[in-house]
Amino acid sequence: MTDTPRLPPGFIASLCSLLGERAVLRDSNTMAPYCIDQRQRYSGPALAVLLPASVEQVQGIVALTRAAGVAIVPQGGNTGLVGGATPLAGGPACVVLSTARMKAVRAWQDDTITVEAGLILDELNQLVAGRGQFLPIDLASSGSAQIGGLIATNAGGMRVIRYGMMRRQVLGLEAVLPSGELWSDLRPLLKNNSGYDLKQLLIGSEGTLGLVTAATLRLAPLPAHTATAFVALPSVAAGLRLLAALREHVAEWLSAFELISEPCLRLVRAAEPRLQAPVAFDQPWYALVEASGSVDETALQAALLAAFEQAGLAQAAIAQSQAQTDTLWRWREQIPAAQKHAGGNIKHDIGVPSAALPEFVAAADAALRSRFPGVEIIAFGHAGDGNLHYNVARTRDKPADTFLDEAEVNAIVYREVARVGGTPSAEHGVGQLKRGLLPAWAGETGMQWMRSIKATLDPDGLFNPGKLL
Repeated sequence: MTDTPRLPPGFIASLCSLLGERAVLRDSNTMAPYCIDQRQRYSGPALAVLLPASVEQVQGIVALTRAAGVAIVPQGGNTGLVGGATPLAGGPACVVLSTARMKAVRAWQDDTITVEAGLILDELNQLVAGRGQFLPIDLASSGSAQIGGLIATNAGGMRVIRYGMMRRQVLGLEAVLPSGELWSDLRPLLKNNSGYDLKQLLIGSEGTLGLVTAATLRLAPLPAHTATAFVALPSVAAGLRLLAALREHVAEWLSAFELISEPCLRLVRAAEPRLQAPVAFDQPWYALVEASGSVDETALQAALLAAFEQAGLAQAAIAQSQAQTDTLWRWREQIPAAQKHAGGNIKHDIGVPSAALPEFVAAADAALRSRFPGVEIIAFGHAGDGNLHYNVARTRDKPADTFLDEAEVNAIVYREVARVGGTPSAEHGVGQLKRGLLPAWAGETGMQWMRSIKATLDPDGLFNPGKLL
């Protein structure tokens, strides 16, 4: 980290008076986890880490920092992958504002619940499971990701194909604006056309326009029955044929369709050699499929089998127990950890029209292998909604310090993404990692529009500087 900036006179004392001494972290060791992202890629200094327990305290923090010209870096569970929730190296003097203590449930009626920003996703789902409900955002970081962070990044996950992204779950929102004013509209309304939908400005804005303090969320009923299958595919195109057949036979029951390349399974097998393989790993691609709903499990399985037959796919395994279901999902969920165990890779969170996935994969694979012979491509993701985590690794039989040129790899991947009408950021956001890419993808008019919104709400640029814009 760089040297701590000079403190405005009396600034820390005022924060301690507002929050209490124990909610103002100043020790460098205690602050360290808040000042670096989970990938250990982005870090920067902070004057303090603040742990408010109420909306009023958040407003007080904004008033003090605004008067002192100190920036605020909002942080939830710090589970992001693009450096959007950590201080900016070489950036302005800042504090980190963690919402971890703001966990209250304010209201709960029927299929909606109003909670504060610091409630963790797993905590929320454990709470509502007793009523047969859940918040249908499914992430590997569900044990630490907070509701406010999920909203600020418009989180997605593995069941977007059925339930949509976080934006679709948010009915109402409360946030503290850069002026210190509180904007609150937590009404649980499914229909509200009274003017601009202001909450949509804040959802996905990565804390650059306001600090989310609470939200009213739409809950879904827990499925009564689930059928899960693992299918071998000769190609990505065969996967899309299967997806089309599933949409015909399973329809609204289809809740997940995860595409997995064979190198992913090789990495997981190396990391977890005792994990039982569901099918022979002799094909280049695989799909993890889930159908769920109130329909009987036998009927769900029959619908899956009909789709497999229509797509001309014979090598498939359908889970017959919860233990088998857990095993199938483990092959998918352990891919990120297995990649980390195997060594470095260059990550991409790209989104393309689903129909263009075969074209993108073929073109990007060919271009990368032509430029970097023997390169390893580790591709997996939510193919049902066109979101692929297309990661590129060095050839693993070379020395560990031999790596690829990240800028050149990115240029090749994003060129092919653009060619098929895609996006370089499907669900992870922009943060620091992709900030330089945004102008090329948003266009001049789009950038002017976004900058004008930022200038109107945050004219001093004190909310999460150096992120997104």
